Amino acid sequence: MKWRQKLYLLSAVLFPFISLLSQTKQNVEPVIINKIEDARYIAVSPGGIIYVFEKKRNAILKYSPTGESLATVSGFGLSKNSFAEPTDMCSPNDLDLFLSDFSNHQIIQYDQSLSVTAIWRASYQYSSRDNLYRYPKSIDVDNLGKLYLIDADNKRIMKISSSQKVERMFGGFDAGKGRLQNPKRIRINNKGNIFVHDSDRIIVYDQLGNYISTIANDSIKSMQSFCNFENDLIVMDSCKIVRMRNDGLILSTIRISTVEGLNDLNKPLDITYRNKMLYFLSPNKVIGLPINSLFK
Repeated sequence: MKWRQKLYLLSAVLFPFISLLSQTKQNVEPVIINKIEDARYIAVSPGGIIYVFEKKRNAILKYSPTGESLATVSGFGLSKNSFAEPTDMCSPNDLDLFLSDFSNHQIIQYDQSLSVTAIWRASYQYSSRDNLYRYPKSIDVDNLGKLYLIDADNKRIMKISSSQKVERMFGGFDAGKGRLQNPKRIRINNKGNIFVHDSDRIIVYDQLGNYISTIANDSIKSMQSFCNFENDLIVMDSCKIVRMRNDGLILSTIRISTVEGLNDLNKPLDITYRNKMLYFLSPNKVIGLPINSLFK
């Protein structure tokens, strides 16, 4: 087993204990980050480091858990280490940040200092078209360091090892009930189940790519974003956030305009959850709120 896989395994074992110890020190005050222009995506590491992709400057912005600016890196272009049209980010640990670059058909991996450490491009690795992915729409990394991405060109999910070998493909035209129609976002929970936002529903698969279920509710229209929260999901549309079970039963509904701190949030775009905090992204602001202030 390679060192990075060992590190992911160690992180998965130790993180619950580290998280428990850090809760007594955790800042429970809201986190507010202003002075952002045309932000699109947000990712938060297990240690609370906040990353924002800002379209205005074609830059990745890095912030501390309390919102202080730490670094900014811009990489627009068509060269090997540059990005042209980012569509998602994830930070599965405190060492790495992954960015999906739609137009360049690649995934860029950064270290803590936002230096490029790896470029994931299927076209460099494989000659078989069946193993190629084009236009990566969304990404996530599981506890074993396996990368999952939405291959928008073929409307399927690709599971890729840390050595950049395609291990599995699923959700394509032959997937039956699990066939994807318009996949937008992929997220993996602590149990390793894969959740894919597909139109106004969420399709769930196991680690082997087997279809498990479809989560949908008639009250969810124009789904904007979602994230995993313990054993449930939090779904956001243009005006509300909904906590729902994996069978689609709604547990709580909150209108964004009624939440103190969020009532002036202009056009919320994205949400993510880490360490008892729910983070909201709008084009010009990040707001992180303690989850227990929203869902009792």
